[in-house]
Amino acid sequence: MPHNIAPNRLIAAMALYCIEKVHFFVFLRPSNEAEWASYFLYAASFDLFIIFVAEFMLDGTLRKNVQFINLLAICINMCGFLLYFSYMPIFIYNLAINILYFLQYVLLLSKNGIDIKRINNFARRILFYFSDNNSDKQNNETEKR
Repeated sequence: MPHNIAPNRLIAAMALYCIEKVHFFVFLRPSNEAEWASYFLYAASFDLFIIFVAEFMLDGTLRKNVQFINLLAICINMCGFLLYFSYMPIFIYNLAINILYFLQYVLLLSKNGIDIKRINNFARRILFYFSDNNSDKQNNETEKR
């Protein structure tokens, strides 16, 4: 029986969302270092739980991709732990984990998975838009008018 049908993808996405919200509300405002340490530990353990759930709910490439993303999330949680306890800002941790979970939602909720070529083209357009070369071209166009 194929498991990559839409209901299983939707259930997996809903499970991921519920796990994130439970983690968020349990650790809404960590007040001391022990609570912050457990924040990163529980985040990594929730990601490990999703790896095991994906083994039974998903098949093929989708399962491998979801498990890989959660393995990366475990590594990012370890980096967040190290950043926090070295008194560095954890903005990079927050950005990385949010991007990773966004990709996971796109992967689970898209019909045919993620088209990496389209993502690369989109990223190149964004980078070109904010690059210095593009601003020079825009300045030249406004001067011509």
